[in-house]
Amino acid sequence: MSGAAPLTEAEVRELADEWYKKLDDHAPPEEFVSLLASENLEMNWPEGPFYGFDGFKRWYERVLVTFFNEVHTIKEFSVTPEGDRAGVKVAVQWQANTWKPPAPFSERVFWQAYQTWTVKREPATGKPVIQTLTVDSYNIL
Repeated sequence: MSGAAPLTEAEVRELADEWYKKLDDHAPPEEFVSLLASENLEMNWPEGPFYGFDGFKRWYERVLVTFFNEVHTIKEFSVTPEGDRAGVKVAVQWQANTWKPPAPFSERVFWQAYQTWTVKREPATGKPVIQTLTVDSYNIL
């Protein structure tokens, strides 16, 4: 453990709320920089692993052209503090529209995803950031 202040559950929840709001709003990728670790970022999505901000950006740009009218709702959230890091378990309900050409209409999809995160304090800012994010499983609702 470094000399950084221990993470609190409230800080980690605020990070999660901001993360999902930005996903729902289809914020530009650059707005996620402050939420993601500057080093050793690893995101394990169903499409495969992505590393660093460039990896996140590749994944996100594909999501932006695949899904719209997204709504993420946190259903379960638990934090296990580990000093200046924290283990996080999230169950998030996700709704979105998708359209597959040449279908005449879009389709609404409903999923529940179970994720494990590692959150740490970013040394340069002291703010909590996502170090790892893994989709453990997901169910179609």
